[in-house]
Amino acid sequence: MLYAILVLASMLISNSVQMDSERSSNFATMGNGAEIYLKSNSRTVSAGSSIRLRVLLTNRSADTMQFDLKSDFRTFGLEIRDSSGKIIQPAFTPDEGFAGSIRQRDLAPHQSHDFSGSSGTPISKWGYVLSSAGTFEFRVFYLDPKRSKHYSNAVSIRVSD
Repeated sequence: MLYAILVLASMLISNSVQMDSERSSNFATMGNGAEIYLKSNSRTVSAGSSIRLRVLLTNRSADTMQFDLKSDFRTFGLEIRDSSGKIIQPAFTPDEGFAGSIRQRDLAPHQSHDFSGSSGTPISKWGYVLSSAGTFEFRVFYLDPKRSKHYSNAVSIRVSD
């Protein structure tokens, strides 16, 4: 029994270390104990190709929290910077049409919700198209009711010709 508990504890610590090693130092903790984590399925893409991002929300508090169950591009903003640090503006304004009700969902302590699914969400949903080569830094953010931005970790993606 003690051996099984030690093995389980070892697995949990190993998974935690692996997740922490994927995060950058600017990983966001929102005031309510929620963390926003950003991933990409690709680190290099061809110019004009679809860049897909995954947004995860993790409850790091000891209490259950509630969040609006909307798609990632409606819940979070996207900020893209070029290699000089200049913010890239969206190429177009995405369709903001939304019909239906917004449901709330509970998120238990230390659980995560994947807003994007395993294939990720294309950046075009936020109005972006990157057609020139370069290395870009991506971060999503949540704008709280006081209009403060809570950023995710940064993900770097190289766009090649």
